[in-house]
Amino acid sequence: MEHLSADDYVLCLSDNTNFRKSLTDTYKGKRSNLKRPILLKKLRQDFIDSGAVVYPNLEADDVMGILSTSEEDCIIVSSDKDMKTIPGWFFKDTETGLVKITEEQADYYHLYQTLIGDSIDGYSGITGVGPVAAEKILAKGATWENVLDNFLKKGYSEEYALLQARLARILRTTDYNHETKEPILWTPETVTPSTQTKKQESLSSS
Repeated sequence: MEHLSADDYVLCLSDNTNFRKSLTDTYKGKRSNLKRPILLKKLRQDFIDSGAVVYPNLEADDVMGILSTSEEDCIIVSSDKDMKTIPGWFFKDTETGLVKITEEQADYYHLYQTLIGDSIDGYSGITGVGPVAAEKILAKGATWENVLDNFLKKGYSEEYALLQARLARILRTTDYNHETKEPILWTPETVTPSTQTKKQESLSSS
């Protein structure tokens, strides 16, 4: 707090349920068999009792994304590179320092993550596309149309491409219904109505 001249801090925790798991069974499937520390439950509850923030069905990343894009003077402090998909102030470590991520940069990194996927989180993007290939693709246009075109060229469906984008998307305040406490699935303007409706129904029925 002193390093960032902050007045206060908020500890964000993941809920025990996760809306992304209703989109695909593979999401974070590799972590299901991990042994949890014996005191994890108690420590978690102690943190919550002390003011830690948990949103229903959301991960801690989503909570940070929502709060950061809701508050003008909020700084995300995290070692997670995926937080670069959130516009605003980001602090990873003292070596990197405080970084301001523009909305354009955040949108770029979201599409980048959509292309390369995340094996740890359980979504694949385009098989064979790594960081270098993703940058080459986006150099031709950091747009959903271009990203979708590359998925289709590799034999993937539009529905699959959209699923990858939704799994890669860390929620911003515009991706969250603050009244119903439910996520709003990311939808590009070019998505076909049939695909959008099908995925929305999948989430609401879970």
